[in-house]
Amino acid sequence: MTNANPSTAQLPVIADVDVLVIGATTGGIAAATAAADQGASVFVISTLPYMGEDICGTYQSLFEPPDLSDPQAVSLSDPLLQSLFPPEQPPTPLRVKTVLENVLIDQDIPFLHCTYAVDVLQEPQGVVVANRTGLQAIRARTIIDCSPTAAIARRAGAAGIQRTADTFPVSFITVGDTTGTDPKLHRSQLPFAAPGPDRPYPVFRHTWDAATDDWSHSRLCAVEQEFRTLVWHCDQIDAADQLAFIPPWAVGEPPTNADSLEWPSTDACRVPECPQIYVLSGCAAVPYTEAHSATNPSVYIPWGRRVGAAAGQQAQAAHTTATPQRRPSPTGLQTIQHDARGAVQTFTDTLRPQAVLDTHAWSPETIATLDSFAVAIMGGGTVGANAAISAARHGAQTLVMEYLHNLGGTGTAGYIGRYWDGFREGFTREIDEGTAAMAPLDHPRQKPDKYVEWDVVWKS
Repeated sequence: MTNANPSTAQLPVIADVDVLVIGATTGGIAAATAAADQGASVFVISTLPYMGEDICGTYQSLFEPPDLSDPQAVSLSDPLLQSLFPPEQPPTPLRVKTVLENVLIDQDIPFLHCTYAVDVLQEPQGVVVANRTGLQAIRARTIIDCSPTAAIARRAGAAGIQRTADTFPVSFITVGDTTGTDPKLHRSQLPFAAPGPDRPYPVFRHTWDAATDDWSHSRLCAVEQEFRTLVWHCDQIDAADQLAFIPPWAVGEPPTNADSLEWPSTDACRVPECPQIYVLSGCAAVPYTEAHSATNPSVYIPWGRRVGAAAGQQAQAAHTTATPQRRPSPTGLQTIQHDARGAVQTFTDTLRPQAVLDTHAWSPETIATLDSFAVAIMGGGTVGANAAISAARHGAQTLVMEYLHNLGGTGTAGYIGRYWDGFREGFTREIDEGTAAMAPLDHPRQKPDKYVEWDVVWKS
């Protein structure tokens, strides 16, 4: 791994707010609305293409009733909890996504999907975010980090402490598999079934004691892929987009003066090295044995409200009356790293040019070169995934970059499992035969003509 030399780029500032919420979790959305209730301006970014990362991304709490058995849990009196978990039926992912998005829309809180916070800004405070249009800056007087690994807090300098052994439980939820599982996994069936095309399907949680001291995005992806391989079976009809886990470390020691009536406390979310950052996730300063309870929606949402209110009040106290002047947005490409091999550049056009408030000079400490490839393919959809296979077969070291959780595009994630037109011989036929070979010929999900239609889960 090598590093490139830094340059300085002028990034467009797309928001200047009191509170920035990183991660559209249920607790994060509750925090955003509570901060807005304090009169604070708020912005929310989500790494996924939908709201409810902690529920819809992991399938946690969708197929089991809210856990109110824990003495720290609260009743479902919170209006957001009531909307997400109606008493008459289990929530669906679509319901959760819609409710959370409408909550933000109703309070005029702007948000962006598929956006990653990649660096922390100082003077003025904020973050650099990356999405399909390149890099932008968001200025914020306080930041609530809801990412599962407290990524931005760690980037800002949070030291972290070890709470438990290096081995920690990781769980993954699948729908429809009715056979055994790998012996090193513990499998349990969840109370509620998932609706399927022909009947309700059982839902299972698979738990594995994983071990890693590398919390990079690439390492977590490798753990997830290993998990998916262990639990795969042709009888699955669906699976979670993400793993569910609580890292074995926290951003600080649990506070000793926490109010037992408000557990977890707001102080547990504060980062000692970065007073403007709150950590609202299992990485907050709570004992490891209590971290799972803290992220149970019946606890997490009220906790998020308390943290959002505190962040809003803190930001309001530090608020200045100066209004930034709107400036023309930088356009085209800007170099942010360079070395003898070439330059790393970013697009500085934005999705909403009219929303550019200012520019912010940014010079990253370094951008690591993880590897070198002969072919890089942006998007692993219907064309990209097949192009990657072809390039690799011709001996080229190939990299595929895809922001969804699976490959195949419209033919898998888009649930279009039938050809309309086109050439169906050659490589197309090879893929069709490989898809059909994922299960026995007498499997009930086999299609009458494998060269006309396919099972989208098998194809992915």
